[in-house]
Amino acid sequence: MLLNKDRAVALMHEQHLDALVTVASPNVYYLSDYDAAEPKDVPWTAAAIFPRDADMEFAFLLPDLELSLFAERPSWMAVQAYHFSFDNESIAVFDTSVDEPLDDLDTKINALLSDAVTANGSAGSVRAVARALRRMGLANARVGFDDVRFGQLVQETLKNLQPVDATELLVRIRMVKNSEELTLMRRAAKINQGAIEAAIATAKTGVSWPEVPRAWRRHLLSQKARPLS
Repeated sequence: MLLNKDRAVALMHEQHLDALVTVASPNVYYLSDYDAAEPKDVPWTAAAIFPRDADMEFAFLLPDLELSLFAERPSWMAVQAYHFSFDNESIAVFDTSVDEPLDDLDTKINALLSDAVTANGSAGSVRAVARALRRMGLANARVGFDDVRFGQLVQETLKNLQPVDATELLVRIRMVKNSEELTLMRRAAKINQGAIEAAIATAKTGVSWPEVPRAWRRHLLSQKARPLS
């Protein structure tokens, strides 16, 4: 787990926050340990809710189209998936009505659909977070958001919610690294160093520039790393 829970709770006490809600991809990953492609490309797709009270449930929200990835590498937080909707029309992502036997992964996805999506119905991430906060008893709470614009949209549903800008607080929490995060950073640095060396080795007379970053990306992919530029 990357999250330093004790430090997070201590700083939340300092700021008088009842919970944290993250929607920025790095912060979602930090809180939930769940890493997937879609939240990095589409803003506000996934969200992690971390209450200060250890006796309360934690919540991880993501669209149902992510459930196949989530089934393979789940978060330590309980998932609450939601349907995408467009012009008030729900978009069907999975169809389990076909009369074919399901493999283990399909069975797990189907269970997630039944347990998670049914509770949220057709909603975007803003409505899904609002519903989760209400279920957690945090509808009137002082909640820190890593994107206060998202918090303000949630407040349109939860009128008594007190959204607070927690951007700086998340930075402070993440400043102290635990052993797992340090190991991950060292591994990432080593992989990127190899990718840089592969790119430099490609940069020769007669080689067009696109081949250089392409070599960098190829090396990263060969190491099961994801290029982000």
